[in-house]
Amino acid sequence: MVFNSFPFIFIFLPLTLAGFFLLGRKGRPWAASGLTLASLVFYGWWDYRYLPLLLLSVSLNYWAGHRILQTAHAVTRKRWLILALSINLLLLAFFKYVDFFLQSINGVASQNFPLLHIIMPLGISFFSFTQIAFVVDAYYGKIQKISFFPYLAFATYFPYIVSGPILDYKEMAPQLTAPAADTAAVQCLSSKSENIARGLALFVCGLAKKILIADNLIPLVSPAFSDHNPQLIQVWLGLLAYSFQLYFDFSGYSDMAIGVSRMMGIDIPLNFNSPYKATSISDFWQRWHISLSRFLRNYLYIPLGGNRCGSFNRYRNLMLTMLLGGLWHGANWTFVVWGGLHGLYLCIQHGWQAIRPASTQKPSLLTRLSYRTLTLLAVLLAWCFFRAPNVSTALQVLAGMIGMNGISWPGDVEPFTLIVLAGSAFLAFFLPNSQEIFFTPLPVVPPTMPSQTNNPATAIVPLRWSANWQWGLATGIVFTLCVLNLNRIAGFIYVQF
Repeated sequence: MVFNSFPFIFIFLPLTLAGFFLLGRKGRPWAASGLTLASLVFYGWWDYRYLPLLLLSVSLNYWAGHRILQTAHAVTRKRWLILALSINLLLLAFFKYVDFFLQSINGVASQNFPLLHIIMPLGISFFSFTQIAFVVDAYYGKIQKISFFPYLAFATYFPYIVSGPILDYKEMAPQLTAPAADTAAVQCLSSKSENIARGLALFVCGLAKKILIADNLIPLVSPAFSDHNPQLIQVWLGLLAYSFQLYFDFSGYSDMAIGVSRMMGIDIPLNFNSPYKATSISDFWQRWHISLSRFLRNYLYIPLGGNRCGSFNRYRNLMLTMLLGGLWHGANWTFVVWGGLHGLYLCIQHGWQAIRPASTQKPSLLTRLSYRTLTLLAVLLAWCFFRAPNVSTALQVLAGMIGMNGISWPGDVEPFTLIVLAGSAFLAFFLPNSQEIFFTPLPVVPPTMPSQTNNPATAIVPLRWSANWQWGLATGIVFTLCVLNLNRIAGFIYVQF
């Protein structure tokens, strides 16, 4: 079951909301129990055979976290932490990377080990990282107490489990167990009806990003990465289209997940903040897939030493963090190259800032535009490897980017697709983030990667959601357009990661 489908929109979501609110009359724990059952149904809808694996992972991580909290002996606590981390990483390695390792060994050592062709369980990267964060926080005393059923509700929570965002137990547990009046999500809203209306509007916004924008860019993307020796115009159209497709597809999913959660009075973190407005690579990573950036910073970069042990170690830690972040995305050398490029970008940026400290004066418009253009070009270059099926195809696309394969206009480009591309560029570059429109204030997220600047939410946004008939009419029209196009269901890109 996916968010952009008839069963989810017209059956699963209404029944889940009805059950959540009816059970909520008996208390928040009752509502959380019903939500857990709905989450298990949602996950099992994809393939019920993987439900035991999910429950086993949840049970083992809860058990390890519980033992860490109950044990005072430092060595024993560390053993439980190592055991939990090993289980999570072994599950990821087996289901996601075993064929990749076998292929690499076969290529390097000229062997012929048979591939296992294992089907990767839905959302294993997201629920594994979420639970790794949980046991690490328990080890460092950031979590004081846990109980099984709230943890089960947290770990199986259906809005996040397919494509994130990666959740924090400390942020989620009080919302799932405390009385509704005590939750931060309810405190910042005037009523349950506004809660539902605001969440529904954001859900429709995310649905439109996916169905009306991202899916309509596919005809421009596929030829650029499948044709032999693609030419300059075809490559640039395809690469720009993929950049916007990926952004609107993934941020659309995040908007839908946050919208569904808000309908139930649950607040989950911002995951995108207009990343193509970034003026540097560190700024980009403060805006793109923020929950993953926060995870990499808190649970990988800082434990490696961060920037505490000199410049060389700082650059080494940046490279290792981004290389592993790239590998997290998929079992392919293209993702390793993508992560390595971003690691290199960050090293270059911080090296430049070290020899030329930032000016205290506000940069001019031309300077800001040049920063944004340079950052966008660097990101596009890396997206080339992210999208290509293999490194050799990526190199062909790079050759096409500089005209080495010719320049002629591709003859099969539809005018409508070009209009969608232009519209997506306008939305990405000039309009505020969707959550700036629907939430006041924007949820606060700590810095995600080491940077010299912060990017607070815009204080005044020209488009601001309010409970009026104009927004209701607009939401209804957009929702109708989405429903009319639901027969062309395309999966979310980040599901494969």
